[in-house]
Amino acid sequence: MMTLSVSYELFKDEVLKRLPGERVYISREHGESVLTAGGPSTAMIVRTSVNKLVEEIRKDLQPEIETHLGRWSEGSQTGDEPPLDLFIGGVSYQSNENRPGLWLDAYRTEPSVQEVLKNFHHEFVQSGDAGDLSFEDFLAFAHPNVVVYGPNEIRYHLGQKEPV
Repeated sequence: MMTLSVSYELFKDEVLKRLPGERVYISREHGESVLTAGGPSTAMIVRTSVNKLVEEIRKDLQPEIETHLGRWSEGSQTGDEPPLDLFIGGVSYQSNENRPGLWLDAYRTEPSVQEVLKNFHHEFVQSGDAGDLSFEDFLAFAHPNVVVYGPNEIRYHLGQKEPV
């Protein structure tokens, strides 16, 4: 299989010309987004990389080209890890110690802030750490700050790391 590497500016036109109807797969490598297009019936992969987020790339390519997370590779090359289908909910909170607390949980679908807070409270009730505090009182005591990271944010942060 041959690989045609082109600039990001030429990528869309080359895919439409050489691989009409084929999907573009997007992954992260060394802090950049890597775009590949190919197909089982073609003997070619068109490849480019750019310092843009997945959402920006999708806006540039759609609706003419369908995009997905992943990567075409030659032979046994594996490239990046497979796409992540998970969300991380994190809560920083005021703890009983001389330092802030951090609670994390993983989700298969994107949780709301309210869902993350309810799970946070539930775990503390189950462990006995919340005592008999109601949900509202617990939140007033903990002063929580919630962050939800989805697959794109996780991939972005993974891509910012150089291999060790």
